[in-house]
Amino acid sequence: MKITSLLRSLLGKGCELASGGAKMAWENICLPKEEGGLGVKNIQVLNRATMVKHIWAICTNPRHSIWSSLIHSYLLWGRNI
Repeated sequence: MKITSLLRSLLGKGCELASGGAKMAWENICLPKEEGGLGVKNIQVLNRATMVKHIWAICTNPRHSIWSSLIHSYLLWGRNI
C-alpha cells in the first residue's frame, strides 16, 4: 500500500527520506505504547474493519441510514449480499 510505504519512510528515515534503514520494525511501531510501540494505527487493518462495519450496517439495518438505503436501492436491488 502506498500510504503505508510513505508512513514507513517518514517514520524510519525522517522528512528528508534519505537512504538508510528504519530504526525500528514497522510491526513494532504499530504496537500499542504499553507494549513498547509508538501506537501508530495499521491502515490496512483499519480499512478492513471499516469495510466490515459498512457491510454489517447494510445487512442489519438496510433502511436505517441514507447510505444503506442507497446501496439497497441501486446496487443490491432484488439481490442479497
